Amino acid sequence: MKQSEMHKKLIVAFSAWPTFEVTIEQSAVWAYAFKDSSEADFSKALMATLKTHTGNFPPTIGQVNENLQAIRCTSSAGDGWGLLCAAIARYGSYRESEALNFLSAKDKKAAKAVLNLGWKNICSWQTKDEPINRAHFLRLYESETETERRYEALGLPVNFVKQLVQKVITEHD
Repeated sequence: MKQSEMHKKLIVAFSAWPTFEVTIEQSAVWAYAFKDSSEADFSKALMATLKTHTGNFPPTIGQVNENLQAIRCTSSAGDGWGLLCAAIARYGSYRESEALNFLSAKDKKAAKAVLNLGWKNICSWQTKDEPINRAHFLRLYESETETERRYEALGLPVNFVKQLVQKVITEHD
């Protein structure tokens, strides 16, 4: 987003704090922080932040970024669970690679959770234990979502960081 567009948005958004004056320098910092964001996503995140912000000062870049990350995250853990159930029904326990390809194409975080839990293990779950197993899956899914949010907040490509972590793990083995 251009600095001039950011400056206009901040002046309007921060008008709720009449003693706060938006400077060109502040607009430049905000424009740089959100340079990879679309104008539409940024506007949604800014409005979501303003609706819930109760402080005496305007919201920070970090507060707006949290809402931006939430907007960008389109799938939920419940969606991932639904995909897992569909994959089990469609591929069964013997077609693991096809099931993982299906999950990877639809939702990478669901596929990662399945890899952590183990496909054969998942397929052998008892019906009576479904709430417990669902909780394990949801916890792993949410953990992966939070990891991605942190990497994005740092401005690091998620795949790069994962490759770096994998390299470090491999070197220690």
